[in-house]
Amino acid sequence: MAPKLSYMSQLVWSGITSNTKTTIYHRLGQLSLSYDYLEIMSEIYVKFGGLPFSFGKLKTLILLYEMEQRYLLGLACLLKSSPVIHTLEIRFSMSSGLATDKWNILELDLEAFIPFLSHLEVIEISLGYIISENAITFPKFVLKYGTGLQNLTLNFWRSQSSLPPNSIDDTVALLQGFPRASANVKLSTFCF
Repeated sequence: MAPKLSYMSQLVWSGITSNTKTTIYHRLGQLSLSYDYLEIMSEIYVKFGGLPFSFGKLKTLILLYEMEQRYLLGLACLLKSSPVIHTLEIRFSMSSGLATDKWNILELDLEAFIPFLSHLEVIEISLGYIISENAITFPKFVLKYGTGLQNLTLNFWRSQSSLPPNSIDDTVALLQGFPRASANVKLSTFCF
């Protein structure tokens, strides 16, 4: 007997498992998602171990809202179902008033998450106006385990930030010192 999902998840689950929806998803090259879908994907990943189909042509995944730890399993679910994905765009706290709780990456099932990082080549992280601890924790994790990673870009809204002008440079210098699974990874920044 399969575990029960919440009502919202049941609606989405029944929609994404139909042949029509599956066919549409297989033809996608880029997918943009909001946090509610990641929350549902997290539930599906925990209860079923993943989706019953793959996003076989998905190359770019864009997460439209601020990333929180509770969405990481949803991200793992999508990465597991997307064998050719090479670009991930992700956002962290967009303003100083919206900083999220500190993540505990060790709470994740790292052994299950790590294989899905191997095909990611490009990760673009939007930091917003602040640089939260989570915005350091996530790149540190992908640098350590992303064997195929070639480019990690940090976007920062310096013009509207109250942080010191050198804060993004200090962040990049910090990331430069972390262990890397890929010797070819280039760290870059883009400031608005």
